[in-house]
Amino acid sequence: DEKEEAFINVEEYMPWKPSIHMSKGASRIQLTVEDVRVERVQEISEADARSEGVEEMYTGWKDYEHGGRMNVWNNAKDSFRTLWDSINADRGYSWESNRWVWVIEFSIKDIKG
Repeated sequence: DEKEEAFINVEEYMPWKPSIHMSKGASRIQLTVEDVRVERVQEISEADARSEGVEEMYTGWKDYEHGGRMNVWNNAKDSFRTLWDSINADRGYSWESNRWVWVIEFSIKDIKG
């Protein structure tokens, strides 16, 4: 079959490497770590909850436990609580368990492409 003859096994010429081993020049985005700390999940600030990407709706902040259809919240922190539980509660890491979390703040240094 002609298609099979034209096929080149890229792995023979360029073996795959994990992105952690790429040079900085090959990266699409470069970040600068500004701060690293640990805190209890319930200690998240309103500003940090907004930075986590919770969605602001027309009438308030999205309720992720109900898909944003039934309730909205007056603040981003309550919205983040529902987002946290929608991702983590079934794994035993509910908002109420108030786990320790890593907070890594960064800024974008460069974006390519």
